[in-house]
This record gives sequence, structure tokens and C-alpha cells, in this order.
Amino acid sequence: MPKFLGRNNTRKKEIRSHWPSWVLRLFRTLEEIPWVSLTAVSTLSGVMILFLYFRSIDYFPSDFSALIGLGAATSIGAITVIGVLSVTLIAPAALYRHYSGADYPPDVRVSFKELDLIALQFGGMGGILSWIAYVGYRDCENLLWGYAVVGVTLVSIGVVTTVRVTFPKGSFESRRLRVWASLTLMISGLMPLYVVILLRDLFTASEVNFDILLFALWALAIIGNAKGGTKLRIGGIASISIFLVVLVFVLFPVAATDRPSFFSSMVAQELGVRSNGEVKLHVSKKSCELIAAIHKKNKAKTIINCVEDEWNEVSAVVLSNIGERWLLEFHPPDAKSGLRVLLPRADLQALIPSNQITSVDKARCLAGRGH
Repeated sequence: MPKFLGRNNTRKKEIRSHWPSWVLRLFRTLEEIPWVSLTAVSTLSGVMILFLYFRSIDYFPSDFSALIGLGAATSIGAITVIGVLSVTLIAPAALYRHYSGADYPPDVRVSFKELDLIALQFGGMGGILSWIAYVGYRDCENLLWGYAVVGVTLVSIGVVTTVRVTFPKGSFESRRLRVWASLTLMISGLMPLYVVILLRDLFTASEVNFDILLFALWALAIIGNAKGGTKLRIGGIASISIFLVVLVFVLFPVAATDRPSFFSSMVAQELGVRSNGEVKLHVSKKSCELIAAIHKKNKAKTIINCVEDEWNEVSAVVLSNIGERWLLEFHPPDAKSGLRVLLPRADLQALIPSNQITSVDKARCLAGRGH
């Protein structure tokens, strides 16, 4: 008998997976990723970002294990910051590409001109300016007539543009989509403004008029979204956005300003290592007396009152909360620079947002209005 007749030529039956094919491809791709190497690289990158931040504040925590443990989270935080800023910067263009793309039938999808996109984004800016003027009046501050007039004018431009692009002939679904697209484009037109405002810290210590720079950068963002939304694909828009965010927030501060750690400070704040501005802290009597002594030594006129056997409330910026000691920075109005204090974590009882105190003039104004 030939040898091949004695062999078992029965094919093994393949076990059929219950997962769809695209899910199986995703699992196989994940298996090919070198997770160990990727984790090591991300940890190292995160530690370097934290090192740049702590070097900028002339302090380094003694708890190295906690610092290394935050490495991977810091890398993820840095990627998240860049991703969020990139998406925020191109939100109007991305929305327009969605409304004018293949997700909708040809007779329904929208088709706006560049001037229409610019006018709609101006309408959104008018809404925020009008809100600022209203808040000023509500809080009994000086009524900002300039904000009110410009805001109402820009809102009118946005409303007129919405009506003009909605009335052309078309089906009910097409008109409804055009109205919805106009409203969402007006709202999303404010999102690039958030990216521009984040650059304020870069220019606070310089002689640059930030208001003029803010308007110029915001206007460029609006024009860029209008041109990109009508002429580029979403992939090209996203690539340009990521490039601009890395250039402005990472490379520009290092090369052209005195704030090379600007991006690392943003990441530290995102992780909660650094507080977002001043916060109110409850400190022990011993720590309170230390803070008062440092204020007195630096001839600061701010009076720190310490109560016997009770927790005392102070306002400070938390520069670092890693390890057993927190680094705090106080900003007395009459001091040339911040006063730093290193306190044990056990002497800090609470961390709550710093709220503004209602002034006497505001209370009288509200009482006169019957509130």
C-alpha cells in the first residue's frame, strides 16, 4: 500500500469566530504592537516633560518613584492636550466638511461659500461679546457698550447669513440641514478662540498688546477654517492643525520666548500636578505661622491671620503636589515676585476653588435693582 494512503489527510476544521472580520483585524493589529517598548518610550518621554516643568520652577520632588509612575500618564496627557487643541482649532472646517460630504445625499448636503463660513463664525463671536456685555451689567460692573454694539452687529450678520443660505430652493431636508449647519458653525466658530486665549500667558510679561494679537490670531483662524473647509479634505485639515499646534505651543515658546516650559506647564496642569491659578487651602497653625513669617520677612503688606488650634484658610498656587511635600507660591499684591513655601502634605487639609468675594458696591447695586 502506498505511503500516502496510510496518512491521515483529513483537514482540520477551522473554528469560525463570532467576531466580525474588522474586529479580528483590529485584534491582530493590537497583537503586533510592541507594548513593552511602547510603554518604556512613553514613560521616558513623560518623565522628560515633567523634568522640564520642575526645572522651570527650580524644584524637584524627592519622591522619584511617584515621578516615574506618572511618566506614562504624562505622555498620554501631552498627546491629549495636542489632540484636543488640534480638534478645537479646526472644528468649524471639520463640521462643514461633514455637512457637505458623502454622508448626505447630493440634493441635501450643504454648499456654502467662504464668505458665508466667515460670516457665520463672526455671528458666533458676536454672541460671546453680547454675553460678556450682559454679564458686566448683571454683575454691576461698567457696561461695556463697545462689546454690546459689536456683539449685536456680529450676531445680526450671522442671522442674516443663516436666512440667506436657507431660502434658496431645495427640499425640506436640505433647508433643515442648512439651518442646523449654520447654527453649529456659529457655535463652533468660538472654539478656535479658546486655543488663542491659551496663549495669553506667553505674552503677559511682554510689551505686546494681547488684545490686538488675540483678534489677529482669531481672525486668521476663522479665515483658515473657511478656506480649509471649502478646499481641503479632512485629512489635510487635521495635518495642518496638528502642525500648527506643535509649532505654536511646543516649538515657538522654546525658540522665541522666555517661557520654554510653557507646554510642560500645561501638561502638568492637565494632570493635576499644578493648580489652575490660585486655590484656597486649609493649613495647620504651624504651617500658617511659617507662611506669615515668610510674608513678614519679605516685607509683604498682606496680613496672614493664624487662629489657635484651628485650620487656617490661605490662597496660593500649587506648583507641585507630588510626594510628601507640596510646593506653594503666594502672590501678594505688593511683592515683586511670588513667595514660595514647601509644606508637608499632612499640614494641608482641603483644596477648594478660590471664589471671588462680592464687593460692597456690587451689593448696593443688586439691592437697588431689587435682587
